[in-house]
Amino acid sequence: MFEGNVTMHDMGWDPWVRTILPEEVPAIRDDLCAIDEDQVRTWARTWRSRHGADDDDELRYVLDYLTWAQEFVEALATDGRGMVYLIG
Repeated sequence: MFEGNVTMHDMGWDPWVRTILPEEVPAIRDDLCAIDEDQVRTWARTWRSRHGADDDDELRYVLDYLTWAQEFVEALATDGRGMVYLIG
C-alpha cells in the first residue's frame, strides 16, 4: 500500500491515486496489523518533530493513527471491500 509519489510542478502537485482491489486488502491488513507499539517506539527514537511537538505527543499521535488505520483496513477485509488510495 505504501507506494507512489505526487508529481510536483510549479503550480502545486498532481496527486497519486491507486485502486486497491478487495483481494489485495487482506495482505495489506496483515502487514499493517503486524506493526505494534514496540516497533513504533523503536522507530520513534529517530524522529525529531519539525514543529517542536513533545516526543510523547508525537508518539501518541502516530499510535492513534496506526490504530485507526488498522481498524479501517480490518473492516474493509471483513466486508470484502477495496479502497482508493490517494497521496496528495
